[in-house]
Amino acid sequence: MARTGTEATLISVVVNNYNYARFVGRAIESVIDQSDSATEVIVVDDGSTDASRDAIAQYAPQVKTIFQENGGQAAACNAGFARSGGKWVIFLDADDMMLRGSLAQLRSCLDDGVARISWQLRTIDADGWQGQSPEKPIDTSDQRAQLAAHGPMTISYASTSGNAWSRRFLSAVMPAPTEAFRYCFDGYLAHLVPFHGPTVAAAMPLGAYRLHGGNAWGGRSAFEQRDFDRRIYPALARLVQERLTAHRIDHDPTRWRQSYWELLDSFERAVEKCVPPNAPLALIDEDRLSVTEALFGRQRHFVSMKDVPWQGNPVNAEEAIAAIDALRAQGVRYLAIFSHSLWWRDCYPGFFQHLGRIARLLQKSKVGEIYQM
Repeated sequence: MARTGTEATLISVVVNNYNYARFVGRAIESVIDQSDSATEVIVVDDGSTDASRDAIAQYAPQVKTIFQENGGQAAACNAGFARSGGKWVIFLDADDMMLRGSLAQLRSCLDDGVARISWQLRTIDADGWQGQSPEKPIDTSDQRAQLAAHGPMTISYASTSGNAWSRRFLSAVMPAPTEAFRYCFDGYLAHLVPFHGPTVAAAMPLGAYRLHGGNAWGGRSAFEQRDFDRRIYPALARLVQERLTAHRIDHDPTRWRQSYWELLDSFERAVEKCVPPNAPLALIDEDRLSVTEALFGRQRHFVSMKDVPWQGNPVNAEEAIAAIDALRAQGVRYLAIFSHSLWWRDCYPGFFQHLGRIARLLQKSKVGEIYQM
């Protein structure tokens, strides 16, 4: 494959903003402060009603700006892409950030034969506090087989701010449908990119995902997301079917039953079966379920030494063990691990060895694991 990681390769960063006046400046600065002369920044304000316009105007003429009526995330990204000229394009949510030195690291990955470069995102809070915990590994496998067997919403991918897309790929699939993808624009691209080329992973996190309580997507509970997923599932299913058929890959949509919301339904049934009502329940889910106090009528506790809502994964197995032992000392006797966090087995083997000594496995399936401690 031909490397393209030179200073002449233009990278476009499209910052999409809606009512994030308090964060958009930090997103812009996280790019322009990197002194990368071959990077352009395009900021699209999607009809904000707060002070975003004034916040964005401070950075002219360092950035290109687009102010449009509210049309949703896809509409904003469509407009930004149409204005861009880079061979590689990053869509940066206005409440997120690029990490210092990330563009230089990204340049070492640029490759003409690749459709997407993905990276892990550090978690930060509203004030920019950043943890140092490990992140879920990036899936660089050929996901077409997974899509053919199980359908949409069953693949893993980095969220919007965790990807650089080749212009070759984007030119083939943009503009994105605006009504179906007012949210989850990243899902639209992620379900199409496996049919256009491979994905490679950057060696380190290049960006930061901000949890601030008002996230347009991450701030919704998993069950609110489930209801939204049910609305966009038909659009994704049509896209995937079209691509599988065009690539002559065998598939049977009638067997696409284990989508993400069905995982949630199954997980709910498993918890209700194994954990008594109102019982304290420790939950490992990386905040996927976005539940702060109760889960299916059970008292939810965070597996964290900070005694605050989830702010990242443990630094190591010892920290995870200390957290679960502290919960046991408080009287918590049940632990549920959601399927998306089962990668902890590979990252924290000592934690699961400890569980083997202090807990009894009640249920193990593709939806997760439930223990009595």
